[in-house]
Amino acid sequence: GVYNVTVAKSVWKSVEIEAGKTTVLRPAKLQVLHASLRGHPVVDRETREEQALPSSTQSVVALMPGAYDVMFGPLAWPVSLLPGETLKLDPGVVEVKGAGLRGHAIRTAAGTEVARPSQSGSIVPLPPGAYQIDLGGAPVAFTVAAGEKVVFEVR
Repeated sequence: GVYNVTVAKSVWKSVEIEAGKTTVLRPAKLQVLHASLRGHPVVDRETREEQALPSSTQSVVALMPGAYDVMFGPLAWPVSLLPGETLKLDPGVVEVKGAGLRGHAIRTAAGTEVARPSQSGSIVPLPPGAYQIDLGGAPVAFTVAAGEKVVFEVR
């Protein structure tokens, strides 16, 4: 017969099952290292529908092969997943030691606020790129690479 198979929030449509034969579906897996507790929505690049939410409590999710954006606040990290592939995203990590209660805005070069490390959450993952942080004076420009940890200290 012909069936629809659900993988995460997506549907693999019209999967044909033949008598005496094995049908193999090969979903992809996505792992977000250093994921935040709130998670990072994985949205289908075409429909913009959320398909999964990897987080610090469940960093690996199964997805249908395809094109997605992994969201870090308003920032999208585009990924393409192949059948059977396991892709590991290794975002940079920014830590603000001695962060204030109201937090310290991290912005893109264009000025969009993307994160706000604070006393209650002083570590944030970010896609590789150029940013600036408000530490209580002139904004400090910095870059973060994949897998890199950048530490600021507030006195």
